[in-house]
Amino acid sequence: MRRLAPVLAALVLAGAAPRARADAPAERASVEVLIGRLQSPFRIERDAAVADLSARGAEARAAVIAAFRTGDRELRLDLVRVLAADGSKEALDVLLEALPSLQDAATATVVQASLVEHAEQVADTVSAWRDESGKVPPRVAELATLLQRARIEARFLSRKSSSGGTGSYPGQFDVLKPDRRAALEVCLDIFLDRAPKRPGRFPTGTYRFLRPPSFFVDSIELRAMALHAIAELATPDDRDVLDALAGSLDTLEEAIAARGGRFWAPVEAALADGVLATMAKLRGQDPTPERYASEDRPAPRGATWRELADETVEWLARQIDHLDDAAALALQLTDFRRAVQLYERLRMRSEGAIPAYNLACALARWSREPGELDPSRLRARALLAITDAVDSGYADWAWMEQDRDLDPIRDEPGFKALLQRMKAEPSGAATPTR
Repeated sequence: MRRLAPVLAALVLAGAAPRARADAPAERASVEVLIGRLQSPFRIERDAAVADLSARGAEARAAVIAAFRTGDRELRLDLVRVLAADGSKEALDVLLEALPSLQDAATATVVQASLVEHAEQVADTVSAWRDESGKVPPRVAELATLLQRARIEARFLSRKSSSGGTGSYPGQFDVLKPDRRAALEVCLDIFLDRAPKRPGRFPTGTYRFLRPPSFFVDSIELRAMALHAIAELATPDDRDVLDALAGSLDTLEEAIAARGGRFWAPVEAALADGVLATMAKLRGQDPTPERYASEDRPAPRGATWRELADETVEWLARQIDHLDDAAALALQLTDFRRAVQLYERLRMRSEGAIPAYNLACALARWSREPGELDPSRLRARALLAITDAVDSGYADWAWMEQDRDLDPIRDEPGFKALLQRMKAEPSGAATPTR
């Protein structure tokens, strides 16, 4: 059983706190009654009281703060959740003032976990918080780092299609730009599938999100998403990130060789191509490591990262089983002419929807940088290709609505009608694999 004395003392101190509004239903529990329910031995009743107090926000704030300051350990554990959900500066001040001096590790952990649950609302306030001396206590600094990571993770996961499948497009990870450098570090950890570093702790194991995603998580898909994010966010000055990517290419190639070649290691091959495209984009004219220029190397050789990437496209294009890899790599390198040629070859060989969808994306993106070609003709070809994809069974209209690759043809006659047709005839969705 929980002790009642601390609650009664808290309610005396909270005498000036707002009570239930006069126009509220008579059966509605008062704030004081709800705080009293936090003494229940039953978890379900305490959780219900926390949810009700959290929903009342400012109405319950003063009484909750008073009870937190005077309550026992068990009561504070529940009130922490209410104050974190409140998220106001007044509520956060109470938690952050208490955090540095908490001797109870369990309560400190609950403070961290509760604020992480509301990272989007509280991260900036916590990052700006200072104590009376103008300093940031170590526990608060660690918490601020965790909240930033939690916010980055949430924004990263939001880029996954609501339909369940996810491809990629330029600008997909613009939402991470406000936390660019920290986001790069998070995405690199996700891509390498390693536990992130935390102050005072030795990182071990694989990557774990601070808040479990609300949907099924495929680690391979998340690694691919993280690589796309790195390609968008990184600059040539992010040397540590690029060095880590270059090192991962060796590991991926070793895995491909150990499994008997690209055909038997499609995941590793796709990731390796993504790393190569990123290196070509950000270190294109830098020399490749000596092993990539060796005459004895059976795979493509290249004096620079860009040369290696271009030669890899041509090497893959000469192998029927790897046409799709060649096309995807060409598109990542923004070699639109080559990507279109390869996707057209794939479309002739396959009745599937994905080659047609990716052909539409390549044509639409090419229309933005058409060179000597007529952009309107490229857009018309893209519309024909996306229509072909839908006629071949492509049904993921949710992804089509957010895929910026298709932005150049959204106003083309027939595109909106095509989307409406897809929505009216739901079926199993194919997933873009680019």
